[in-house]
Amino acid sequence: MTESWARSALRTVKGVKDVDSNWMIHWMKVTYDDQITNYDALVKALAKEGFYVEGEPEYLEPEDPG
Repeated sequence: MTESWARSALRTVKGVKDVDSNWMIHWMKVTYDDQITNYDALVKALAKEGFYVEGEPEYLEPEDPG
């Protein structure tokens, strides 16, 4: 399985806006609408494709558009 498979799996989740990743440092940044989906749904989508999440998520503050 490759990094692109993980990104593709996450993009199938309704509400996911963007996925950025770096497998060299085992890092993924997923931007999603928390009114539509949640962390558990993202983990479930990855597990369905054979990927497993370790550790806790780090939630970032939304960027100010103005």
